[in-house]
Amino acid sequence: MKIFYWVALNIFLLSACNSNVVKEAPSLTDVNSGDVIQARAKIIDLQKQLNALKIAPAINSNGKVTGKTVWVQLGGKCLGKTWYHKTYCPDIQALESQIQSHQAIVNPATRSRVAYRGDKKIFPVLPSTAKVVPKARIPGGIVDSATGQPAQPVQNCEGMPANVAPRVLNFLSCKVVQIIAQPDRVDSFMVGPRAGSDIPEKNRLGSFPIAADGQGLHLDAPNLKKFQSLVFAESSYVFGMEKRCRFRPKMGLHFVKGHEAVEIIFSVSCPLWLFIYGNDESLEDFDPILGELAFLNALFSQQPVLPL
Repeated sequence: MKIFYWVALNIFLLSACNSNVVKEAPSLTDVNSGDVIQARAKIIDLQKQLNALKIAPAINSNGKVTGKTVWVQLGGKCLGKTWYHKTYCPDIQALESQIQSHQAIVNPATRSRVAYRGDKKIFPVLPSTAKVVPKARIPGGIVDSATGQPAQPVQNCEGMPANVAPRVLNFLSCKVVQIIAQPDRVDSFMVGPRAGSDIPEKNRLGSFPIAADGQGLHLDAPNLKKFQSLVFAESSYVFGMEKRCRFRPKMGLHFVKGHEAVEIIFSVSCPLWLFIYGNDESLEDFDPILGELAFLNALFSQQPVLPL
């Protein structure tokens, strides 16, 4: 009788332990296709939210716009103890975590590692996705041959145009001013208002998609000179003021000089222009000259982009 009770007790304990053992994930055919479709849709929605947060104007502790996007203000990563990191990173990391959870359902490579404890799904802890630095259409900076990543350009302020205001020079950087001041050519494009991380590099300005048939004319010398006089003047900007409307661009200019480039993307309904050089982005208000930029409409055969 004692032997019978001993055997029964061990069978009971073994059964109880096995209920908590992580079992092998079901085969790919066992995954509900409806779950995959829903996960894909959720990833798209979450990625849009993440992109919108990263390119939003950064606001300091005093409620003032810093002139940079949130992601640039964070230095391109959520590793730091600044006020900006404490303010923006929790939301960024929460969205990234949700995206990774849904990617584990969609991606076969990670889906096969999904485990179960009883009836509960356990998703593996995935490493944070490394930021992919897109190759510039014409690189926006010097590339480090050892890492393949854009190196920080060396500041060289020689040969600055005389009409560049000191505050504008400080805002844009010497290199950006040099490229805008003496470009080999200036391309123009109509762009969509929503940023996307999955858009091929050749089909976008910054993170914004180039519209179908959206390429315009090159900016000619007289109009280039007119544009330079506006972009280099401090009176064209509203520095240090907070703007509560959303950045929704309609057009952009692509300044090419040798193997480097600067992109300027214009939001018209909420007058803001975004300057992009490599990984550096600077965002500011251009309300004072909104009407003066109407001459850029001539670059496009479609309806006017800027108010007349």
